[in-house]
Amino acid sequence: MPLTLPDLTPLQYLVLSMIGDELISGVKVREELARHGHKTSLPSFYTMMSRLENMNYIEGQYQLLDFNGGKVKERRYRITETGKSAWAKTQEFFVRLAERPGRLASEW
Repeated sequence: MPLTLPDLTPLQYLVLSMIGDELISGVKVREELARHGHKTSLPSFYTMMSRLENMNYIEGQYQLLDFNGGKVKERRYRITETGKSAWAKTQEFFVRLAERPGRLASEW
């Protein structure tokens, strides 16, 4: 079977790896990305998250939190079934790719 490029970029794959079935805040995802050496600006991070939502890989919702006597909206995310499928296909791509070091795509 030919090896087909996945729909996810490596960064999107990493983000989906961090987001599970339970809601996780965008702040925590950004912190985890930074821990892995990938620091992004707020606008570029939330643009990426919006794209993942538009592709139906994640779903987001706002949660109202109490903060210093006031209310703050925090964006939280969870992976969708479509996102799980895209993640699994991307993982399979990289596993298959690792099994073929130094080979041309025409040899697969």
